[in-house]
Amino acid sequence: MHQPYRLHVKIHVVVCRSFGLFPDVDYARGVLARMAAKATHAVALLDIPEARFDHRWMLHAFAEIGVSAVQMEVATTDADANPSFNVFARL
Repeated sequence: MHQPYRLHVKIHVVVCRSFGLFPDVDYARGVLARMAAKATHAVALLDIPEARFDHRWMLHAFAEIGVSAVQMEVATTDADANPSFNVFARL
């Protein structure tokens, strides 16, 4: 018997630059949780200011919501610019 074609959609949720504008880390943690709930495959956070969010906090926040893999990379290489980083998380 012929099986119907099933469409497998992978939903990625991306935030670019606005993460640094959140009022506090509790609000940011809530946004991460909502992003992970909406995404089916991955979450990306681009241009996160290191002055407001450090790598350890980000790893801990993703671990709390059950993310399986996290990759971080430096986004700014210019010594005069504000340091920032990108995070890619697979659900």
